Amino acid sequence: MNDDSFPNHRCLGRTGLTVSTFGIGGGNGVSSEDVEWAVDQGINFLFYSSDLHHVLYARMSSAIRRFCKRGSHERQRIILACATYIMRPHLVLPTLFDLFAELGVDYIDLLMWGMVDSGDAASARTILNNASSTRGTGTPLTDSIERLFGASEELRRMGAVRFVGMSFHDPILAAEYAASGQLDVVMIRTNLAHRRARDVVLKPLSKLSITDRPGTVVFNATRGANGPFWARHSHGTLDPTTMGPSPAACYRYVLSQPGVDVCLLGPRRRSDIESALSVLRQGRFSDEELAELEHYGDIYRGRSVAT
Repeated sequence: MNDDSFPNHRCLGRTGLTVSTFGIGGGNGVSSEDVEWAVDQGINFLFYSSDLHHVLYARMSSAIRRFCKRGSHERQRIILACATYIMRPHLVLPTLFDLFAELGVDYIDLLMWGMVDSGDAASARTILNNASSTRGTGTPLTDSIERLFGASEELRRMGAVRFVGMSFHDPILAAEYAASGQLDVVMIRTNLAHRRARDVVLKPLSKLSITDRPGTVVFNATRGANGPFWARHSHGTLDPTTMGPSPAACYRYVLSQPGVDVCLLGPRRRSDIESALSVLRQGRFSDEELAELEHYGDIYRGRSVAT
């Protein structure tokens, strides 16, 4: 194995949770069978949504129930992150009711408020101000879940929600809230064409000790607004006959950046997961290779010309 190989698992910031370097999200309809296979390979971070694209996420629900349902002996293997895209804190209980009823869980490890953009700043601030009443034991939220679904040892020990995070589409807002100390996890887009989050969020966080910063999850590693980076493109100055970097190269690029705890995958099939896992053995790109990929990213976005 390469001495510079990426670790299979990392610490998710100050949460102290041990998470796999890659996580699985169900937004592209990955099957439960493939999710179970991924868990057997060591992936333990599963990302699920009950209110956006749920028809796609539901394909992985039976795998989550297998590992995470009440009384499961395999529950501690998994870090379960559940997202809601309803930016109203008073609706968190109905959201969790849907999740607990569908998945049969005692608790979720991470509640993610999703797709926070610049226009959502006021709502995000309200959510943050209520975070302490959402996470952990002895909260009104946990008490309500106990009344609805019955008490259990795990629910009393963990609370209905262990940690709280946000998924951002505005890097500046993400940087502000990451520094606030109120978020346990920050989720942000970064890739070879969109590097602002790397500069204003990930790099500054990487300079802090792991116990002093929120955990980080990155998404959209392999695509931008114009489609996947590896596809042929006829926009901008890209030669339409030229293929871009492979998905594996895109994942390797993201993991070569500082401050990344989890890279979230959106697989359609098992081969997509296999491709990502192959990156762990390869390790960080050289500075020259990173610069070459970033040049492609600039061309992709029309900010440079091919040479």
